[in-house]
Amino acid sequence: MSIKVTRKESTSKFLGLVINKTVFFSAITVMFLIVGFTLIFEDEADLYFGAAQTYVSAHGGWIYTLSVNLFIVFCMYMAFSKFGAIRIGGKKAKPEFSLWAWFAMLFSAGIGNGLVLFSIADPVRDFLNPPVWLDKTLRL
Repeated sequence: MSIKVTRKESTSKFLGLVINKTVFFSAITVMFLIVGFTLIFEDEADLYFGAAQTYVSAHGGWIYTLSVNLFIVFCMYMAFSKFGAIRIGGKKAKPEFSLWAWFAMLFSAGIGNGLVLFSIADPVRDFLNPPVWLDKTLRL
C-alpha cells in the first residue's frame, strides 16, 4: 500500500509575479546578507574575491573548456537524435516566424549585442592604452 504525499503550494503574488514564498524570500535574504557583508567589509571581500578569482583562473580553465564542449555535444545530440523532431506546442503547431525571419532576428541580436559591447569597450581600451600612432601631445 502506498501513501500519497502532497505538499501545500506556498505560492503567492508579489509585485505582480507568482512566486514560491519560501524559495524567494530565502534567496533574497541570502543575497542581501552577502551584498551587505561585502559592502561593510570591503577590504576583506576584495582579498577573498581576488584570491578566488586567481585560483579559478589558474586552476579552473579545464573545467570551463570541458563543460562548454560537453554542452555542445549535448546540443548536437538533442538536435540530431529523436528528440530533435519534437515540436514544441504539439504536432499541429506551426512556427510563428519563417526560417529567414529567425535568421534575421538572431543576426540583428548579434549585431546589436556587438554594438552595445564595443560602444563602451573600444573607447575605454583606447583611453587606457592609446594607439602608438596617436600623437603624445593629444593625451589628456
